[in-house]
Amino acid sequence: MKKYLRLTTIKLIIGCLATILPILIITILPPYLEENIADIVSPLRYILFILLEGVIIWKIIKYVRILKNEEYANNVYIKAKDERIIFLKMKAVILTFKITLYSVTIATLICGFLNEMLFYGLGSVLVLSSVTLFITGIYYNKKY
Repeated sequence: MKKYLRLTTIKLIIGCLATILPILIITILPPYLEENIADIVSPLRYILFILLEGVIIWKIIKYVRILKNEEYANNVYIKAKDERIIFLKMKAVILTFKITLYSVTIATLICGFLNEMLFYGLGSVLVLSSVTLFITGIYYNKKY
């Protein structure tokens, strides 16, 4: 349990430092964008900033609760090590990744007819995702 609490402390420190990164990006990036891109990106950038900061603050609150309340820490630790929940999360992640991979494939094919740069961008995401899936598949087939 002490190892879990030490890991939670490290996560808390990383979370606190991670709140600084979006603030730096949002303040440093605008002068370097082209005007037509900046008009489109500006509202989206602030929405993503608020969502990201909200998630980070939610995690920080959770880590502080774990460090302050030992009973809550035990409950979270037991939930984190529950094999059934871990299995269900793994299945959900695999299904989500496959659906995302198929969606990016369809988007890449459609963008191939519309915009060359978008086609290359989505194609590189598709290749990287496929290579990642292939490498992890080989790794886990050899491991188990």
